[in-house]
Amino acid sequence: MTEPSPTPQPNPAPYAAPDRPTNLMAILSLVAAFVAPPAGLVLGILAQREIARTGEQGAGLAKAGAIVGGVFTALIVMFVIAWLGMIVSIFGSFFFWTLPR
Repeated sequence: MTEPSPTPQPNPAPYAAPDRPTNLMAILSLVAAFVAPPAGLVLGILAQREIARTGEQGAGLAKAGAIVGGVFTALIVMFVIAWLGMIVSIFGSFFFWTLPR
């Protein structure tokens, strides 16, 4: 008795290329942009340079971290300038009136 020929097995599916990892500095830049905005700005810029060099994912996160960090840093700087102006205005007029004439 002859045995039937074995059924051909399908070719195994090729392995998918592993995903590129997300740059850790890009993630940290977005988080730091809300916690410490100047650090988020710097980390976002550094992450963009590193992503361009290594080809990792996270370019959007790095850009968002740099933008949000820059905007919040600018708001903080404007607040400090306004606060200093207010302090100088209050105490400057106080000292002006107390000077001997």
